[in-house]
Order: sequence, then structure tokens, then C-alpha cells
Amino acid sequence: MTNQTYNNNYSYKKFLQYERMKYLNLILKKKINSILDVGCSIGQSFYYLKTKGFDGNYLGIDPDKKSIEIAQKNLFFKNCVFKNEKLEKFRSKKKFDAIIFWSVIGYFEDYERIYNKYYNYLNKNGFFLIFGNFNNSKNTDTVLHVLEKNSNNRLQKKKTGHNTFSLKKHNNFLKKKNMSLIVHRFNLNNILARNKNNPYVSYTINFKNKKIIVSDLNIWHRFYHIAAKKN
Repeated sequence: MTNQTYNNNYSYKKFLQYERMKYLNLILKKKINSILDVGCSIGQSFYYLKTKGFDGNYLGIDPDKKSIEIAQKNLFFKNCVFKNEKLEKFRSKKKFDAIIFWSVIGYFEDYERIYNKYYNYLNKNGFFLIFGNFNNSKNTDTVLHVLEKNSNNRLQKKKTGHNTFSLKKHNNFLKKKNMSLIVHRFNLNNILARNKNNPYVSYTINFKNKKIIVSDLNIWHRFYHIAAKKN
């Protein structure tokens, strides 16, 4: 879904039906008071948490200016701030009880550098909450670039954000930072329709009596939620 679609539909209530939102309940269960949402888009996570009674402080950052403008326009709360920031250049004097990385790690080729940076902004006993697509290899990462023709009919490289990392290697890195992990495989119950006009959009197919999430880029998505606690 594009930012323009969000802007036209004001479809925040739809986010309450997203199955992966259940993982945010950890924030409510642990009574977390301060959140940094890295790659917050239009504030879906904050909207969900607010409807569930979250009254702590929230800072959402995203490099997409339109997304931040939509969030600022629709989510007015004194304890909530949205900023247009490049994620690699973000700086903060404050630390947070939880830092959310939802569907954002795949945009980077070096997730270790990103985690090392934001680890410094995490309070002791705080959590990284990570949601993303990981592969089942022992130590192999996949970096994906797509070639598309521009308006001048010339090929250009487009970075898609669909990089997939070895789940085992990724989790071992976090464990070496003395973080304890809770890992859940995300199994989607709902059916996602195929969008034939957009090869980046994920959809579901039935395979051996299971719903598999794929895209027309020939990507098989294995989504996981990882709660990594800083000890």
C-alpha cells in the first residue's frame, strides 16, 4: 500500500486487524514507558498501542517525508512525536525502553551497524522488537537489487528493501551483545490477494495445505518476530 493510498483512505482502523500487531502486546504487558519506532511509516504501531491503552512516550522516525506528514496530520497526542529522519543519521540524548524495527532491517545491507547504533539508545532491560523476513540458511545473507526502466527507457537500479538475512547468524549476533531472545515464526491466517500490477506486493498461495507468503519477485517470505532484551 502506498503513502497516497493511506492518505486518501485514512485507513488506520484497518491496522487493528493486522495479525502481526499482536506482537506489540509485549509493550503493554511489560508496562514500557518510552518507545522509539525506527521506520515508523504513518504511525501504525502507535495507533494500535494507543487504542490498547498505551500512555507512555513515543517517538517515530522515518526517511519518507509524506509518511511523516500523514502521521502528524492524523495522530495528535502530547506524548507522541513524529520526525522525518534518515535512520542512519539519527541522534538522541534520550534512551528508550523499546526500539521497534518492523519490516525495516531488510532495507540495510549491514544490519549489525544499525543494531550497534541503536543499542546505545536502549535502556537496560529494554527490548529490540524486530519483525522481518529471514532465511533458513546457516550463515548466508541475500541482498536484492531490482533493475527497472525509467521514464527515458533506461535501466536503473532500484533498492527494494527485500534483503533477507540468515536467521541463525542474525540471532547469534544479538546474543553476542548479551541480549536474550524470544523468537516467533509468523504464520499468516488471512489471505492476501495478488496485485498483478505491483511485483513488490506480497500475497498468499496454498502450498501443501499451508499458506505461503510470496511476491512476483520470486521471494518466499519467512517472517519472524524477535524480542531481544538488553541484559
